Amino acid sequence: LRVLLGAEVVLLLIFFIMAVACGPFADSDAPLALLTGFTGIAAMAIQNAMQRVHFADFPPTTIMTGNTTQATLDAVDLLIGGGAAKTEAMRTRFTRLASGIFYFALGCAAAALFYWLAGFWCLAIPVLVGIAVALMPLRRAAA
Repeated sequence: LRVLLGAEVVLLLIFFIMAVACGPFADSDAPLALLTGFTGIAAMAIQNAMQRVHFADFPPTTIMTGNTTQATLDAVDLLIGGGAAKTEAMRTRFTRLASGIFYFALGCAAAALFYWLAGFWCLAIPVLVGIAVALMPLRRAAA
């Protein structure tokens, strides 16, 4: 987990530096624009790997389409009704997924606001959060 977190933070930092130093890009097909974008995509790929390897029992953190689809199916099934045991499981899953969707939307709104206020400098926020999360296991080990 520590290795994956560290790699994600490094890629986010490189993405941040490239975006601030070279962006915004007038031509999204320019090699530097593509390299910057691919660096961000690589960080997301590591996030996906962490999800599958270390957090498989939790709802996905990067696949909103799947979360939204499942939440919609559960909401419809809850409205229609079903068996008591099945309904409780659906309600639990729906609550988890709905809260994740809400926080995702809130994060998108915050990101849009930060981009409007600071441009690509807003990318410093996920880098700092990633560093803090990556250092958490080290602080626990020292305690």
